[in-house]
Amino acid sequence: MRKFRRRVLKMRGTRTHGYGRVGQHRKSGQRAGRGKTTQWKKSKKSYYLKQKELGFP
Repeated sequence: MRKFRRRVLKMRGTRTHGYGRVGQHRKSGQRAGRGKTTQWKKSKKSYYLKQKELGFP
């Protein structure tokens, strides 16, 4: 028998699953370096352009 219930099963039936009414599990994707790789590349774009100006590939 399990000792602990899975969080998904525990939150079954609740509307927001513990993420609140406003942000709703979105904030980590907007911060640089979190979430998908495109977010990481967008945040580093200015860094790469600066390096290119200095002669680095």
